[in-house]
Amino acid sequence: VLRICTDDSKVMDIYNLFDSKMNGCDVLDDYWAESIEVYLHNPWLAYGIGIHRMREAGLAWGLVDILDERPLSLHEIHRFCKSLFLGEDSHSLPQPRVWTDFMEGLKDLLDKETEVWNPVLNKRTPWINLSKLEDMYGTSQDKERIQKRRATVAKDYSRENLSLIEILQRWSHRPPSYQKLHPLDVLLVTIPDVFPPSNCEVEAHAYFFKWKQFSRDAFIDSGDGMRDLLKRGVRNAKFFLHPDKLPKDLTENQTLVFKTLWDVIAEQEEATLNN
Repeated sequence: VLRICTDDSKVMDIYNLFDSKMNGCDVLDDYWAESIEVYLHNPWLAYGIGIHRMREAGLAWGLVDILDERPLSLHEIHRFCKSLFLGEDSHSLPQPRVWTDFMEGLKDLLDKETEVWNPVLNKRTPWINLSKLEDMYGTSQDKERIQKRRATVAKDYSRENLSLIEILQRWSHRPPSYQKLHPLDVLLVTIPDVFPPSNCEVEAHAYFFKWKQFSRDAFIDSGDGMRDLLKRGVRNAKFFLHPDKLPKDLTENQTLVFKTLWDVIAEQEEATLNN
């Protein structure tokens, strides 16, 4: 475990490069910055200080170390909640396949727990945001929330007869005229839409699989934390897309995809965060 005591993004990039290339290595930022990372991938969880201290001490169990890397599956969320509240060997939390029983079991557990400080939302909250969990994995019929999610539904361009340029334009710009860029949060969460296999106009490459997907719910109802989430998301995207970080064996089409992503995100970052 490497604890980095700096706010210099270049220093962080160097150590994050170590993290990406070494097995068993975990680079930790400060508590607030790590909570942003976790929220970008798993916004249903309040990243309590106790979890962070366990990671700093190298005592965290497996699932904790991937909270800031990708959204957990439902099976993994079930395992995580069992470990957090009951212990790994407990069988008293219903499986998510019976959704109502699982949610009721979680509610009963949360009722017995004290709230924790949530640095992203800047207030005390339950460990698990049941409403957010319902929106992401459940059967919510809240029309307003469903409408927000539809704005960032993953697209499969492989089913459409489009050129690579047209695919990139549809990713970056709003229909129907495709003259105005999508909001920054939409761009960040839909980056994988222009990677194979969703985009069959670009050749496959192992580097595409290194992108750490943001949750499509991380930017919904984030309140005052929105700006910090966007800044962190852009920082992660630029680290991944930076020309110095890209493989040297990219094809012309792959190079065009990465360059377009970099240029569009940088342009919308300037318009959204720097004005």
